[in-house]
Order: sequence, then C-alpha cells, then structure tokens
Amino acid sequence: MGFAKVGRKKLFLYDSQMQTYEGEILCLLDFYVHFSCQRQGVGQQILDYMFSQEHTEPYQLALDNPSVTLLGFMSQKYGLIKPVWQNTNFVVFEELFLALSAENGIEKPPPDGWRRPMTPRRLGTGMTDTRWLQHAVSGHQSKGNAMAAPVDADMTPQGALSNRAHQAKARKAHILSSKPLW
Repeated sequence: MGFAKVGRKKLFLYDSQMQTYEGEILCLLDFYVHFSCQRQGVGQQILDYMFSQEHTEPYQLALDNPSVTLLGFMSQKYGLIKPVWQNTNFVVFEELFLALSAENGIEKPPPDGWRRPMTPRRLGTGMTDTRWLQHAVSGHQSKGNAMAAPVDADMTPQGALSNRAHQAKARKAHILSSKPLW
C-alpha cells in the first residue's frame, strides 16, 4: 500500500531569524502511497505509526527535498504550515524552533543530540549572524560589479531565505533538465 523511509541525520539548520542549530534529527527520506490507496488515510496511518515507533512529533521531522504535494499533506494532516527551507534541500517547520523557546522568552536547552554551534560572530555588537552570511552574499554592497558600482542586496533574514530557496529550486531544475553541463 505504501512506505515511509526514515533515518536520523546530522543536520545544520537555520531558523527564520538565521540562528544556527546542529543535531541529529529524524528525516523523512522517502514517502510513497500507491495511487489506488491515496486519499483514504493510508499515508497518515503510515506516518502516525512511524511517529509512535520513533517516539517523536510531526513537527520534529525534517523532510528531504519534499514535493508540493508532501508539503500540502503535512499542512492538511498535521497543521504544519510554515516550512523553513534549508540550503541542503531539507525542510523543517517553524514549530521545531518554537518548541525550543519557553513562554517567557528564555531559551530551553535543545533536545537530546542538539546543540547551538559556535559560529563566527560580529565582534562588539553581540549579534548572532554568522560572518559568512554577510560577506558571502553576491551583490553585497562591499562587492561591486565590473563598473565598480555598488549593488543593493536584500540582507534581511527573509531575503536570505528566499534567495537560498530560489537557488535550491534552480539547482533542482537544472538537475532534472535533460541538458548536459558541457
């Protein structure tokens, strides 16, 4: 009728505020329900059984390169409506990061196997942006084009996430195209 292939992978994740997280997380690597059994609750039964066996919640699952259909399924069946695309083509949901913060704004310790990696930080400001996010974005004002004119770039967290998602989609489209690289 169908199957779900899962496994734990060590991932480096960013939340929507570009805070970094590192840890082993349960990943849905492959998920399939035979077409004759779709829209009958079989997919949800498969995932519910997997969640019970793995002792995890739906928001704690990372999806490996999910299709629009899978994202819609997760939204409809589990209420996960805010995907956070990672630069590795994995998707986690905003609820994963919200579960790490307490009601009063004090951060709880991360789940087992998780830690906040020590990333390069801006000196003197106490900000948590990693250094490469500011200096490695093409089009940054400090980098000019051939005519030495500065280029404005969207440096907000939403702009960076949108740019990474666009780049991932372009890579996927190129991989799926039949055009060779040479």
